[in-house]
Amino acid sequence: MGIDAAGFFREMTLRICGDLSIDRALRNAFEVLTRHVPADAIGLGHWNRDETKIRILAAAARPGASYVWGHRREDVVFPSRWQAEIRALDTPPFTIVNRLDNPRATLLAEAFPGLSSQSAVFLRLDVQDEEIGALLISAEGHDRYSPAHAELLQTIREPFA
Repeated sequence: MGIDAAGFFREMTLRICGDLSIDRALRNAFEVLTRHVPADAIGLGHWNRDETKIRILAAAARPGASYVWGHRREDVVFPSRWQAEIRALDTPPFTIVNRLDNPRATLLAEAFPGLSSQSAVFLRLDVQDEEIGALLISAEGHDRYSPAHAELLQTIREPFA
């Protein structure tokens, strides 16, 4: 990829923290993000483990792009049959879903219908060692993300949290 990780972190942090409107901050960060990582849409969500849902706080996308959670900005509610498993799940710092071909992807596909035609990176967001949300980045098509993309994206977990 040949990306300066420190420069990426600095520019993203300035965009994330440079506006009191979370919607504008996310749009500004999305502009930088798309220069370095495949991205058609991004969403910032607050995770409620007890209710097994993600409330979408802000979102940005390229014109005509769709979100992995659908077109509306409603809460992403995981199906009831998965709730016990989700509550017990030890969420990794990032999850790459390039295609729906593993058990965790099946669970995500029910909550995120757009995953059937998109690749996505889910970054866990923590504050004081408590999981508070997720950053969802997606791109149309399969096999769009590599571990190198996830490593770069992990640098911005803290500023987003």
